[in-house]
Amino acid sequence: MTAVTAAERLGDDGDDAALTWYGMLHLHAALSAASLDIGDSDSHLAEAVPPLVVRDRIRGGWSSPPQNVDIWRIGVAVENGEPERAPEYARQVDRSRIRTANRRSRMHIDTGRGWYAAGDQDRAILSWLEADEASPAWLRSRPSVRELVGQMIRDSRRRGSDELRDLATRVGVDPLDPDHDQT
Repeated sequence: MTAVTAAERLGDDGDDAALTWYGMLHLHAALSAASLDIGDSDSHLAEAVPPLVVRDRIRGGWSSPPQNVDIWRIGVAVENGEPERAPEYARQVDRSRIRTANRRSRMHIDTGRGWYAAGDQDRAILSWLEADEASPAWLRSRPSVRELVGQMIRDSRRRGSDELRDLATRVGVDPLDPDHDQT
């Protein structure tokens, strides 16, 4: 994996900029390992925490590192084929320590993907609506969410709940004709 190779070249003992990159590369490696089923994503998540904690202490980083890693853990669970764990991991995140709207939105997007994959569409919709409230652009730029919402509209025979129709409109899916892209 490219991220692992780059992280190994950087090492975990550089300046705070290098440590930030090292941690972020391991987060990307964790997601790639889960998506491609080619490695131990948990070890990459664990490897990401210490350097990001150092950066946060030195520079006051954008997101509190443990919460940032926990947010990535939610997406990794979905990609690992353990979507039912995503909402469980989301409940463990200290939301008061999430410093950016995009991180909050990402957490809700991945939690919604977990709920959807675990078969709870109502909770998926609510998670995505929370993501939209946190950062509309972050949610609305996600093709995966648009595809899932379109599928939910098709599955509901173009009826569905008011919340589903509202979400569909927000992400650019026509609630009456989900196969017609509004974007």
